[in-house]
Amino acid sequence: MSQTQRDFFYSIFDYAQTLLKEDETLLASFYSEASSFVRFNQGKIRQPGSVNQSELNLELIQGAKHLSADFTLSQNETGDKETIRQTLENLRESIASIPNDPHFLYATDVNSSENIETGALPSAQELTEQILTAGDGLDFVGILAHGSISFGFANSLGQRNWFKRDNFNFDWSVYSHADKAIKSGYSGFDWNPETLNAKFNHAREHLDILKLPAKTLEPGEYKVFLTPSALGEVLGLLGWFSFSQKAVQTKQSALLTLIEKQTALHTKVDISENNEGGVGPAFNTKGFIKKPSVPLIREGLYVGALTSARSAREYDLTTDGTNASEHPESLELGPGQLLESDILKELGTGLYISNLWYMNFSDRQSCRMTGMTRFATFWVEDGKISAPVNVMRFDESLYRMLGENLLALTQEREHILDAGTYHRRSTSSTNLPG
Repeated sequence: MSQTQRDFFYSIFDYAQTLLKEDETLLASFYSEASSFVRFNQGKIRQPGSVNQSELNLELIQGAKHLSADFTLSQNETGDKETIRQTLENLRESIASIPNDPHFLYATDVNSSENIETGALPSAQELTEQILTAGDGLDFVGILAHGSISFGFANSLGQRNWFKRDNFNFDWSVYSHADKAIKSGYSGFDWNPETLNAKFNHAREHLDILKLPAKTLEPGEYKVFLTPSALGEVLGLLGWFSFSQKAVQTKQSALLTLIEKQTALHTKVDISENNEGGVGPAFNTKGFIKKPSVPLIREGLYVGALTSARSAREYDLTTDGTNASEHPESLELGPGQLLESDILKELGTGLYISNLWYMNFSDRQSCRMTGMTRFATFWVEDGKISAPVNVMRFDESLYRMLGENLLALTQEREHILDAGTYHRRSTSSTNLPG
């Protein structure tokens, strides 16, 4: 399928090039997915389905003027070529009436590439049967997304880029009673039934604990362990405009005091955008190749930001290939020394928090965050889980969480693929310790 989709994209772009005038440059970005989705409810299949869709973005450039248009492809070459012809005519007609864009930048060096990675994935039906077997007897709800995602880029300067990857994402929760449940996830590129069984067995072990009388904590300060999923919510909030070059230059980043060296995180904290270890393509919609890794925080100190082509032009910098939003897409926090098997012993007495939600800034300037615990939050006494904890709100600064109050990070990390499927399947991910 990847070969067919690739050739189809290149074919219709070759046609689009024949319609260009001498003073015009054309950029094209292609997206395609062939996905299966299965929704589960009460441990049974609720709704199976599939999506096969392709989209094209065309950006017409005349000097410092540019306009773009998105549309869905029918995969009928004759019909899609006619849509392309009409789209270019409309863009050409409109571009004359817009002003020059002083901050527009696109790649003029030709850097072509091809990356096709197929995972060891059984069919969606096989995965579904294994999920039903592993979760037999449990009341669980969730969604399985499975299949291939393709991206393409082409420009009239001769550059061609193609990327295809197979992956899966099973996001689910096992229900106990009232507001008590255990959330879990399994995602990646190579499916392993043993990993799936281990995650369901982990949920079974904690269901009995959830049935114990719940503990309500008094407001105060507590020693806490955050799982990679919970920490992911913290760094996910931070990713919205905090690592952005635009935010840094306009002093809107929540990390401003770190950037201006007024404060620091713990020396154990190393954060980077690891494009090489991510899920998405190594090129962006302007034709720039992403740097394999973009260091953001090293040994607790700010060292850099994500720089899109637009920010690079505006602030006279070099782009690192980040997309226009300048949001992290493959954020990574370096590992520590704490063994996963020693977490409860090292925690001693305190909170084991599996998930967080409703995250927001309570004081953006001091990078202070508020949110709620969700699912499987446990009270740990003398290194043993003793009771579930009722839902509670927290309010804490990142500079304390990953700064002065940080005790340890786990050696083991979890590569978490974003389960988002709105409009299209997400290709964002994080690689985090607890």
